[in-house]
Amino acid sequence: KIEYAGDRLQKLETLIAKQAQQTLAAATELTHKRTEAAAALERQVECELRELSMPSVRFHVEITPLGGTPGFQSTGADNVRFLISANAGETLGRISKIASGGELSRIMLALKNVFAERDDVPSMVFDEVDAGVSGVAAQRVGEKLGKLSMVKQVICITHLPQIAAMADQHYLIEKREQDGRTRTTVQLLDSPISAINSVKNTFKNNSICMLSPLSYYDVNCICCVKCNHTNAFNFSDFLFCSCKYPYTHCKYS
Repeated sequence: KIEYAGDRLQKLETLIAKQAQQTLAAATELTHKRTEAAAALERQVECELRELSMPSVRFHVEITPLGGTPGFQSTGADNVRFLISANAGETLGRISKIASGGELSRIMLALKNVFAERDDVPSMVFDEVDAGVSGVAAQRVGEKLGKLSMVKQVICITHLPQIAAMADQHYLIEKREQDGRTRTTVQLLDSPISAINSVKNTFKNNSICMLSPLSYYDVNCICCVKCNHTNAFNFSDFLFCSCKYPYTHCKYS
């Protein structure tokens, strides 16, 4: 074995060099495909974000060479980063550095919506995706979640009535002190009236539109123009229905 060790070492080195060349070729092809996909992703994410009340947003997928030796790793030969400019005139920067809490929530939702078509996960959980969002922007988030729930099971924890009103099923989660301990209760709201009253109560500290603060006592059951559900209900100038159409509507938006 020692006698032929040199020949064996040479063969192994040749094999490694050949496989490295093949891997680098595959990584280069992956880079080309990533570049093509990045352009499409940028367009789709920007479209989603504009519908979430970010009209001047720019989204960019930055692809740079990995560098070093051998110049590739298990995920390819690239470093990939998502960059964003949320407002007109601002330079592109890392999402974690320049996006506010409300912008982060909408960016995540936009990406989830884009990837949902190719994602095999049947259920999606959003824990306060509305953080930092209010007004018409919150209304748009509710619409997006409603649209997403047509193809996925969506579980959403929220404090906003615009979002809660889009759900097909409601649970009221409350945290209370009892006997010196904190307890959390989850109550199924299994009737339209209990769901409406629960959503109505969230208006006490919220308003959907600055031009038209909603009276949370003004709740009227109406008939949805599409599905004919009498469970649809109206908060002043806003229509909500679990069939997700015509989505939350405000004459001022």
